[in-house]
Amino acid sequence: MDCQEDKLDVAPFLERLRHDGSRDYNQVLALLDRTARHGVVWNEFKTKRLKGDRAKPLCEFKARGGSRILWFFDEDENAVIVCTHAFSKKKDQTPTNEIDRAQERRRLYYEQKRD
Repeated sequence: MDCQEDKLDVAPFLERLRHDGSRDYNQVLALLDRTARHGVVWNEFKTKRLKGDRAKPLCEFKARGGSRILWFFDEDENAVIVCTHAFSKKKDQTPTNEIDRAQERRRLYYEQKRD
């Protein structure tokens, strides 16, 4: 999803990782590429469903250095993944403000899709 928020939108986030020479750049690209070619491969360390009622049905791609991309499956087309945004974190748990942001973008996605 492109919400015109360069700090959080996935493409500008990846470009910053690439520009900074972050190892996360290659890890995230590999996850996205593998998912595009073979579908989601669930792995608690790299690709997982977020836990808790507040986070359903969100998932995340994870890189070792803390880069995360939150996403969900389109309810109408289960093979379609919608990435809501990306961010860096150091703690194990996904911050609630990031979950809330992803849920808001999910809501906007379906709102725009209906129009």
